Amino acid sequence: MPFILNIFINILLFCGISSTAFEMGESKRPRRRILILGDSITHGGEGDYTWRYRLWEWFQQHKINADFVGPYTGVNRRDEPVPPQPPRLPGEHESPPKDRIPWGYNVNVSHHFDSSHFATWGYQAKQATSVIGDAVRQSNATMLLSLVGFNDLGWFVDDANGTMKSIETILQECRKANPTMEFVFGNVVHRSKMDGRQDLIDNTKLLNKLLKTAASKWNSTKSPVSYADVASLYECGPEYGDKCPAAYDGLHPNARGEYQIAKAFSKALHKDFALGEGPLEIPTRIPARDLKAPSRIVVEGAPMGLAVTWNHVFGAEYDYRRREKGQSSWSEHQIATNRADLTDTIPGTEYEIQIRSRHGYENGSWSDSHSAIATRDTAPPPHNIKVFPANSSFSISWEPPAGNWSIERYEILWADQDVQGFPSNQGARGNATVVRGLTNSHRIQAGMRTWTRSSNGLCGGGDYAFARPLRLGAGSPQRPSHLMARSVDDRTIDLSWQGRGSNAGYLIYLRNVSGASDVATTDGQVVADTNKTVSVMFGNIWDFEISVSAVNGEEESQRSAGIVPEKVE
Repeated sequence: MPFILNIFINILLFCGISSTAFEMGESKRPRRRILILGDSITHGGEGDYTWRYRLWEWFQQHKINADFVGPYTGVNRRDEPVPPQPPRLPGEHESPPKDRIPWGYNVNVSHHFDSSHFATWGYQAKQATSVIGDAVRQSNATMLLSLVGFNDLGWFVDDANGTMKSIETILQECRKANPTMEFVFGNVVHRSKMDGRQDLIDNTKLLNKLLKTAASKWNSTKSPVSYADVASLYECGPEYGDKCPAAYDGLHPNARGEYQIAKAFSKALHKDFALGEGPLEIPTRIPARDLKAPSRIVVEGAPMGLAVTWNHVFGAEYDYRRREKGQSSWSEHQIATNRADLTDTIPGTEYEIQIRSRHGYENGSWSDSHSAIATRDTAPPPHNIKVFPANSSFSISWEPPAGNWSIERYEILWADQDVQGFPSNQGARGNATVVRGLTNSHRIQAGMRTWTRSSNGLCGGGDYAFARPLRLGAGSPQRPSHLMARSVDDRTIDLSWQGRGSNAGYLIYLRNVSGASDVATTDGQVVADTNKTVSVMFGNIWDFEISVSAVNGEEESQRSAGIVPEKVE
């Protein structure tokens, strides 16, 4: 009898039915309840089909007995068009997060689609570790399809090993909630090439290698674990350059990419759970997105310059281009919502505007031109801005701009120049504030602008003015040394010196020795590096003694010993 049973199992394996499925009694299983865990790649945006839908279609085609479960049903809600808003004051009530929407899929998606899921735009594997167990219990899920990890690596939350620990914790928490849970772990897709992000490429490769090995170790008869090699089917990565066939923006799946991700999961489900007669087949013709021209375009003057609005095109973001009336060349920009506020305009100048629909790299046709005269009326930035570094924070003070302005608040803008990312900001009133929660030893560049409120209630922000850079927790700046100059021509030298890593930057001073001046002056421009090409507009460069000081915010070191460049013969 064992011999006959062994022959029967081999026949099943030869026919493509996995041993795991056989051991679990696949044909006698109750209806599966599938929880799909993911980030934006899984969540999708307005007008997307999503790979979840393409996988559901495969389930329907092969009559697979399953329900998709989870607390959410729709794609990510698009941003609403709003006029410019000043930044929040510290402690001011934060706007609530965008409400979930129940649908938002492409108009051709079947309304029978079982769209429940557990995916959120920007979600990290690390975030999921603390809530996935409850999600399994609340949904009575029996299988997890997981596609998380990109945001952990992409946003420096963790490296490959740290992200791997988070994924293992997801597995453990699911098994606590349901000891017989089934799993398919998708690996992390690559994105198009990003300068300076070799770490992302390396961490993605390492994580995928670790996950493949771990999935085999985690697998058991009681709680099967499968590995979906999504990255190998998803046509995206640095080898494709700036644009990928599978992604509409270098990462997120377009209609082709949605099919490719769904196919990767269908392959794992077919191979390791005997679901379906075969994996999903990608059609030769992929539907294109309808990017029709925007309509009802209105251009009018506004406190910050010009406001442009138009009717939203479902599933689209936008390009707009502008030019001064009578000019031939356009300046082109991208915008996510059906409103554009043109802030860098000249009051009293007429501008032409055109709009077109866009989805990632794809775009529609330009609209007709519409024009209006800019009515920008914003206040100058505050002056006498001073910054002072402290531990994990800095203080900043200023004086209000001249004139009778209805000042709503000021904006403090700062960028951590030792990490990649976007600048941060906060609102402020009065003439001083403190910015907290920063990283010691990092170089910070801060600036300010003034926000005013017009008679119609709209706010407008003016131009920025910037303070000196600072390095947090670094103490007083240290005097530069070993100043050297190499003459380039009569008016130019290449200057270099030695500084300390604790310095935030350097000021270059010139003293005219031909006129026997005792005063060394600086233009106030802070140099970040320990070298600079220096030129003079009048006279010869060897008529000047040059010295350098170090700064950290408002604090400044003694100047280095001065040197006079050698005369070029």
